[in-house]
Amino acid sequence: MRRIVPLSSLTAGRCFTHAETPKVPDEDEKAKRFQTGISILQADMVWKVGVAEADGVHCESALGEAAVLAPDTKVVEVPRQGFDRLAQRAREAGAS
Repeated sequence: MRRIVPLSSLTAGRCFTHAETPKVPDEDEKAKRFQTGISILQADMVWKVGVAEADGVHCESALGEAAVLAPDTKVVEVPRQGFDRLAQRAREAGAS
């Protein structure tokens, strides 16, 4: 399991998802995710850290949405490659 950390501990360019208690999937959901390769994280759930300013930390989601979050927001770091893949899928879906 990944560590929950405050957003302020991540530097610009690092990627994260909000720290939430994961729901326990029922057996049908587990089987469906395994058989179809459904991603656990979606593009609207993964963010990249931008610039920290007085009003908060500026972040961008893999969908391209911008948000300013409080530095003490609890997050879980995710690999940059995962963010990049989700962003690419979102761009391809938007172009279709």
